[in-house]
Amino acid sequence: MHDPIQIREKLGQLIRRLREQRGWSQEELANATGFGRSFTSAIERGTKDIRISTLVRLANIFDLHLRQLFQGERRASRRIPPS
Repeated sequence: MHDPIQIREKLGQLIRRLREQRGWSQEELANATGFGRSFTSAIERGTKDIRISTLVRLANIFDLHLRQLFQGERRASRRIPPS
């Protein structure tokens, strides 16, 4: 069986790792996605249930296929313009 809490936590760890690999702050990720910084923080901590549209937006920001967010794979990076 799949545990939604574990999935959220692993997804959050991946989002944090991808953000940090690019040298982005949570604020920069929030600006790029249009989410609030507290929302991106909650995603990274695995405390926020998120919609498919949010997952798609994150996958696009990191230049990933949606399935890669769940597989933990990484493709090419996309730069977020400085704010």
